[in-house]
Amino acid sequence: MEDRSNITTKSHAAHIAPVRRPRGWEQRMRGDFAHPARTQKTSAQPQLRAVPTAPKPAPLQEAPETGCPPCHRGMLVCLLLILGLSIPLVFSASTAIALENHSGPTFFLWRQITFVLIGILAMISISRMSTDKIKLLGWILYGLTFLGLIATKWSPLGYSMGGVERWLKLGPIPFQVSELGKIALLLVLANYWSKAAKTTHKKSFESTFPWLFSGLILTAPFVLLVLMQPHLSAALVLFSLLMIVAFFAGVPGLQYAKIFGGVALMEGVIVGLSSAKKMPFLKDYQQARIAHFLSSDKNDQGGYYQTAQGLRAIERGGWIGVGPGNSLFKQGHLPAPHTDFILAVTGEEWGVAGMLFLLSLYGSLIFFCLQVGHTASNTFEMLVATGMGLLLFVQVFGNMGVVLGILPVTGMPLPFISYGGSGLVCLLMGMGIVLGISRHQN
Repeated sequence: MEDRSNITTKSHAAHIAPVRRPRGWEQRMRGDFAHPARTQKTSAQPQLRAVPTAPKPAPLQEAPETGCPPCHRGMLVCLLLILGLSIPLVFSASTAIALENHSGPTFFLWRQITFVLIGILAMISISRMSTDKIKLLGWILYGLTFLGLIATKWSPLGYSMGGVERWLKLGPIPFQVSELGKIALLLVLANYWSKAAKTTHKKSFESTFPWLFSGLILTAPFVLLVLMQPHLSAALVLFSLLMIVAFFAGVPGLQYAKIFGGVALMEGVIVGLSSAKKMPFLKDYQQARIAHFLSSDKNDQGGYYQTAQGLRAIERGGWIGVGPGNSLFKQGHLPAPHTDFILAVTGEEWGVAGMLFLLSLYGSLIFFCLQVGHTASNTFEMLVATGMGLLLFVQVFGNMGVVLGILPVTGMPLPFISYGGSGLVCLLMGMGIVLGISRHQN
């Protein structure tokens, strides 16, 4: 019998058609290329445009320095060196006077150290003040100086030494008001003339005369009150400040010549009357010093005595000096060895080499002050820094001129070195202002 199941299976298989696969189905299964329909659909979609990005900012560059960093550091170094030298120099020059008139040889030493510390604290405090506060401080100091000069002459607070009334007795240590007046007048004139500089470019009398007249009005009360003490050297320094500030503020030549001529005329009158011993404010010994300076008779026993002793002290010291503490002329031969003639004692003990080193420190300090004024950002700061540098120059040159016999003896101390708290603290206040200007620049 025939098996029918196999016949049925074969017949069904013969009638089933083969499955047709689309071309490329194997590639599409493997993912070798995209489906055409999907490709068309994708191509029909809108393409997204790239959004432009902002350019990357350039790296920040440091702003150029406008000040003078070496000047700032140089001022500090020179100032600290001078202050450091002042302590042993004052101690050496004052031992004989301290032993004779006070409790011991260190009487002036400890006072000088105290003055230096107080002055440094005042310098640091003022160096952190803003320009606007410095301007206000100038007017405050101007008012205090004016009242102090009046009180020195016509109040019980006035204190006299050596026949002159130059100090206020405010506690155990007298204060010399004229030293404060130098800083106050410099600040006030710089503040006032910084505004006047905006009009002086017109080169006309109408635009500059009010400022010149106002500058004289601000200076004249101080000069007259100081002359009545009498203190001739301080009065000359105050007039010098007026000339310095007016010059650097840009006063036209004709107007500057007028004010310079007025100051020169006043000085000529003082010298002429002093030579005839008829100057009303000055003491007889002050007039005698000027008369002896102008005369050809250099008598050691007259007004030339102090200068002659100072020159002998320097001559004895030679180039390298006789050594610290070994001065002979400080032992009663040289008047005021620790104040006005401390440079002579320095020359005797440290020699000409020591004097030149000290003067080089002064020259560097003055140069740095002038450089700070040159790079100042406004007229007020320029006038203050330049005026402070030239104030130091006037006082250093005045003291050196007296010791060397170039100028008559007028009582000009050596800045930062001569014993005296008033001058030391006030000058350090002025240097604090210059250091503050330099710090703001840098």
